[in-house]
Amino acid sequence: MKIYFSILSIAFSLSAFCQFQWTQINVPHPNKSAFKEIDIPDANSVWAVFSRAIGIDSFAVSPNAGATWTVGTIAAAGTSCNISNLMPLSATVCYATINNYGNSKQGIYKTTDGGLSWQQIGIGNIYTSAGSFPDFTYFWNANQGVTLGDNDAATGNFEIYTTSDGGISWLRVPVANLPLAGTTPYGLTNGYKVVGKRIWFFGRDNNTNRIYRSDNFGMNWVAYSVPFSLPELFTFTDTLHGYGIATVAGVKMLYTSTDGGATWSSGIPYTGHQTNVYNLTNVPGTSIIATASNGGTAYSTDNGSTWIPLDSADHTFSMKFFSPSVGWSSQYRVNATDPGGIFKLNAVLPVKFTSFTSSQNAQIINTIAGNGLVGDGGPATNAALKSPWHVGTDAAGNVYIADSYLNRIRKIDAFTGIISNFAGNEVAGFSGDGGLATNASLNYPSDIFIAPSGNFYIVDGGNYRIRKVDAATGIITTIAGTGIKGLDGDSGPALAAKIAPWRLCVDADENIYFTGGYYVIRKIDGATGSISTIAGTGIVGDYGTSGDGGPAVLANVYSQMGICIDAKKNIYISDLGIPRIRKIDATTGIINTIAGNGSSFADNILAINSKFNGTIRSVSVDSVGNIYIGTKVYCRKIDAVTGIISSVIGSGAIQTSGFFGDGGPATLAKTDASGGMYVNRQGDIFIADFNNRRVRKVPAATGIINTIGGNGGLGLFNGDNIFATAACLNEPNNILIDTTSNIFIADKSNNRIRKINSSTGLISTIAGNGMAGFSADGTLASSSTITVSQIRMDLENNLYFNDGNNRIRKINAITNKITTVAGNGISGFSGDGTLATSASIQISDFCVDSHGFIFIANGSNYRVRVVDASTGIISTFGSGVSATTSNFGDGGPISAAKFHYPNGIFIDKNDNIFIADRSFGVVRKVDKITGIINTVAGNGTYGSTAVDGTIATAGSLGNISNIFVDTTGNLYLQEVAAIRKVEKTTGIITTIAGNKIAGFSGDGGIATNAQINPGGFTLDKTGDNLLIADVANNRIRKVSFNNIVLCPGTGNKSITSNISGAANKWEMNNGTGFVPIANNANFTGTNSASLQLINIPNEWTGYQLRCITDNKYSNVFTLQFIAQWIGVVDKTWSNITNWDCNIPDANTDVIISAGNNIVVDVNVTIKSLQLSAGATVTVAPGINFTILH
Repeated sequence: MKIYFSILSIAFSLSAFCQFQWTQINVPHPNKSAFKEIDIPDANSVWAVFSRAIGIDSFAVSPNAGATWTVGTIAAAGTSCNISNLMPLSATVCYATINNYGNSKQGIYKTTDGGLSWQQIGIGNIYTSAGSFPDFTYFWNANQGVTLGDNDAATGNFEIYTTSDGGISWLRVPVANLPLAGTTPYGLTNGYKVVGKRIWFFGRDNNTNRIYRSDNFGMNWVAYSVPFSLPELFTFTDTLHGYGIATVAGVKMLYTSTDGGATWSSGIPYTGHQTNVYNLTNVPGTSIIATASNGGTAYSTDNGSTWIPLDSADHTFSMKFFSPSVGWSSQYRVNATDPGGIFKLNAVLPVKFTSFTSSQNAQIINTIAGNGLVGDGGPATNAALKSPWHVGTDAAGNVYIADSYLNRIRKIDAFTGIISNFAGNEVAGFSGDGGLATNASLNYPSDIFIAPSGNFYIVDGGNYRIRKVDAATGIITTIAGTGIKGLDGDSGPALAAKIAPWRLCVDADENIYFTGGYYVIRKIDGATGSISTIAGTGIVGDYGTSGDGGPAVLANVYSQMGICIDAKKNIYISDLGIPRIRKIDATTGIINTIAGNGSSFADNILAINSKFNGTIRSVSVDSVGNIYIGTKVYCRKIDAVTGIISSVIGSGAIQTSGFFGDGGPATLAKTDASGGMYVNRQGDIFIADFNNRRVRKVPAATGIINTIGGNGGLGLFNGDNIFATAACLNEPNNILIDTTSNIFIADKSNNRIRKINSSTGLISTIAGNGMAGFSADGTLASSSTITVSQIRMDLENNLYFNDGNNRIRKINAITNKITTVAGNGISGFSGDGTLATSASIQISDFCVDSHGFIFIANGSNYRVRVVDASTGIISTFGSGVSATTSNFGDGGPISAAKFHYPNGIFIDKNDNIFIADRSFGVVRKVDKITGIINTVAGNGTYGSTAVDGTIATAGSLGNISNIFVDTTGNLYLQEVAAIRKVEKTTGIITTIAGNKIAGFSGDGGIATNAQINPGGFTLDKTGDNLLIADVANNRIRKVSFNNIVLCPGTGNKSITSNISGAANKWEMNNGTGFVPIANNANFTGTNSASLQLINIPNEWTGYQLRCITDNKYSNVFTLQFIAQWIGVVDKTWSNITNWDCNIPDANTDVIISAGNNIVVDVNVTIKSLQLSAGATVTVAPGINFTILH
């Protein structure tokens, strides 16, 4: 039988309480003192349960942080309605567990209209045995859930059921999966905790107190004895660290666990309120624990060693938190004038965040940074982004924004959503080289990039420099540019070259590639520091497709381009002048138009045949080679396999900017993204929605667009070391994510590069002092005067940025000192063969390859220039001659290729260079091995006719401004207010974020319905999330895509079409295109809205599924196999019981949770590896351990 805690009502003085950290909220309920439970699904929504105050249990729900409430009962549950728990997913969707002590109306109820109506689910499937008592229900997301009840009378075993379809059907957990099977009585209570896939509940059998734990969504359980005796008095802050309170011999003791509850410490005295403790809880995602008692509430940030009181009120019985700034509690009173009720936290708790990720609400677009006004140190969605010009992500999923007008780079923490300043001090200027990047001055940082090493690169546009922030030290240095705008210095040190950088990318060898003025794309050699031109002639001319089919250095390119590089180091560029995507083949150096050559805008045709409407702002490539093209109002995607182009954000057919669509499909969204777009390795799109002052994100898994940074207000810097969602971003122009998921932001108009810490969620400045300008090299990055528009990072975590002063500067990861690496401050073209810092450069974009070479898209000089990493010498990569056709040089060596306006450049993990030629609307790829350049997106005709689902080179693209290539070679590009993806294997282009109408809307919805205004974008390491520097909206926004996560070795799951209709037919794409599927050993329900996957083989990783419903396509679902280390036995890789599913193979993405130290004791190949904080992997002698991506 369930044990319920008896509640006493004791009067106390309310006036004393109100002096502290809680504010009483008026809930229109007849008996507030009967408060029973509170639940918080998000920052604004709250649900409360009241115990039989009106004869039966009742509830109250507020969608607006307590401003208004709806009070009601669950009439369908009958006159004995006893609500054991509520499990809300939002203000409208909630599950209720009803324990009516055995009558037929008990079970689980669901509402989808905010409690106005309820429907019982699982009837006849759960809690049907005699003596059943439902205790609680938990849902990780809209599909995956578990419900638990007391032991049934027939078997004496727990009733535990799981669901994967939102509660439509339930499967009872077999007795063999239960601990202590047959032991009676269990005496299950309602105390439970959840962290990620791990769930614990408290129970008692034969007077033994235990917690029961499952590591796989409730399918298998283990039991551990515990020293505490009440369900309300235990909690876990992450998957390992637990806390419990018990009274022993009259002394309250605090017990701790560091192994997920398996063992517990001998205890230390609890030094909080020395009265009855009724509740022990935690702040999700942090190390904070808190207690409620009849002496008040208190919290601890040091594992319970010391306690800080929040108040000294009588009888606080229940308390829960959503974040350090969002919390609710209940107080009890006994008289009419002091009735007690619900209270809301009015403080922000100082925290240190832990490293875990919840799967709940992970597949929508949302603002993750920027509140539109101020906000560093707070939730990114509350922050102000003045000018989010570009966006990027690191390997840990942190988002970085170039807030150009604030002259800062800002960072959104991947785990907490807190925004912080990563670089720039808000003072426009140039200073801080050699010092901390947060103290440096940036001058209109126009782009950011994080190299695989974690080093951060910034296009310090107004300083005509590329700067680097060292990953280890936070020191900023200039790595290219002298502060004088120009185009010179090729073959010499990049620090001696004049540059005018605009966009950049960095390859795995730390080579930097950047675009800018002077109609070239330039490269800075990561080893030598030498700069060279790799594309463009530097001559004004027919920059559309001139040079296609030949060496990129002979092709004409435009001056300001988006640029990205795929895994093979093919370069894709978006030509700002002519809306095309061009590709410079990494092997041949040949440039070709791959998208935007059509005469009219059309989706679902070959990208080369589609036209881009509007100016292409950016181009990006995901890990499988899909190319994304972003303009001011839309983003399109070129499928890597088919070359088909499709819209993923907004609509290029309707060139209307604005803000609309957050929370809905990105293709319906409006954006106003004059800045950039970034696609992470997994295909998530991040949009610098510049004019909306937001960064928006379209996840690859869902296509839902949301703001992740900025609230649309005018960005003003409001300090560091606050949560990212509370920070102000001022035109975040570029973002990056480093290898530990920290997010770096080019906070353009705050003149800073900022960082969102992946562990704490706090935003900080790593470069720039807030003053626009140019500070001397050798000073700390944090004290430098900079202007930052683009940021990049090399393999050693050095940060580079275009500082707006015609320089590329570098922040050294060890010293945090800022130095100029390219550009002399003069915009132009000069200096080839000399030090890059002496050269005049125009930086449309730049990037750094795996060797540290810096490649600069020198848009106005038709060139790509290169700064040699070893020598610092700058040279021209490509012909340096203005192109008259978009594909001039395609099929030939890059040295012969021509560009017209290469304004985007990116280098993939294999050092292939991608160059976006804005004038022709193409992205071209330079193959690393052959040096041959070819067009991979756009058909060379400026426009926006590239239709989603068609070959990227079949249609025209317009105003490509940012490009990105993920780890599997997919290309992403920003086309006005949309982000598009070009699949590597098919060449098909699709829009993945933005409705091509600039603006701000769509958070919480489909990304392609949202309005974005991207300055830049990036993809995280997993490729599951796209981060957008929503520059005009002063936000960082995040788009998560539809990855269907399967357990290796089983591969079972149900997926449901997002389109409603009568006729349904499922199709699968195994890399050769979508074809219909029939019911067989792997599928059932192929002609229904819900498809059941059965024993899907691991080799199907990356396969795609979609449903055609009444001739409409659903979201595309991508299969992904993930194995997570749980380490329940020992430290050896080969022990299957250490894994939540099965031992991973070459098709499996592996996650090692925080603090685990793993030994690989067998030869193994895996797809990818993600290490959480403090985790290590040691390979035993003689063992081969291969990571494919």
